[in-house]
Amino acid sequence: MDSRTILQSVREQAIRGEINNLAPMLPFMLSLRGEPFTLKDHFMWEPLFTTNIPKNRTVKCGRQVGKTESTAAQVLTWTWLKDFFNILYVSPRWEQTRTFSNDKIQPLISGSPIYANRDAKLPNNVTHRVPREGNNLYFSYALLDPERIRSKTAGAVFYDEAQDLDPSFLPVIDEVMSADTSLGARQSTGTPKTFDNNLETQWAKSSQAEWAIPCHKCKKLNVCGVEFDLLKMLKPHGLSCARCGGLVNTREGWWEHRYPHRRAVHEGYHAPQVVFPMHCELQEADLKAGISTPRKWQDIIAAQEELPTHSFYNEKLGESFDTADELISKKSLM
Repeated sequence: MDSRTILQSVREQAIRGEINNLAPMLPFMLSLRGEPFTLKDHFMWEPLFTTNIPKNRTVKCGRQVGKTESTAAQVLTWTWLKDFFNILYVSPRWEQTRTFSNDKIQPLISGSPIYANRDAKLPNNVTHRVPREGNNLYFSYALLDPERIRSKTAGAVFYDEAQDLDPSFLPVIDEVMSADTSLGARQSTGTPKTFDNNLETQWAKSSQAEWAIPCHKCKKLNVCGVEFDLLKMLKPHGLSCARCGGLVNTREGWWEHRYPHRRAVHEGYHAPQVVFPMHCELQEADLKAGISTPRKWQDIIAAQEELPTHSFYNEKLGESFDTADELISKKSLM
């Protein structure tokens, strides 16, 4: 049985509900920089590839955690899974949208086995790509107003860098889904800033999942959010147990939802940079140099001392932070 036949069988099983997550199939479906697309070092993003898609999903994260590549792969797996299905991607700025379309989506389409027989005559430009006939990917932006989006029709909307989008624009943009009966799903992703932004507002409505890592030494379950254990886990020698200080293995972790009853309606995931293997594990270059503490981890510890607190919280921890130059913050009012 060839790979195309296997993939078609997988698709049919997923449509029937017999497969609930496509993450294990990604290496056979997509290719990134000439290599099979895998979540080996980005396993936190596995929930993005569920076939039981929630009505709303919010992802807030630190920088450089593979969020954009995983979102692009997610868009294309949804397009592959559903016939006659349109997706709209919206970011605040044109440059962000162009980069996502050209540098993330297009390479995955051109190198993907599932789109190998794509008709070259189908639209394939920065604002409109058709991976397969009947399925449209639209790319737009809405920093100052949502007017250019009014003419679109889609079954799902992906809001990227959602922290910079005006919340009052969302009802207008969401209307693109009002005539579509296929799904009607909205996903917001980005890196938080203060507590007074669209991403944090969406997060507050979600199930608020945090990455939780067990400590085998003292049996503590370390919950990787600032409100819980995260700051105490940042030790000079590595990602550590907040109670006993022993090293913990992020690969042994799992998602803990603070409000599990919200999952069916609005999933939420918080992914700090510091728990991703590329930042907290020894890399090949570290081993060759005989370094016992990962250089990327040393950079994180240095950043904790050198960066302004709000920048460290936003960029490294994926957490919102209210700065002192605000007249009064939402958190203070509450």
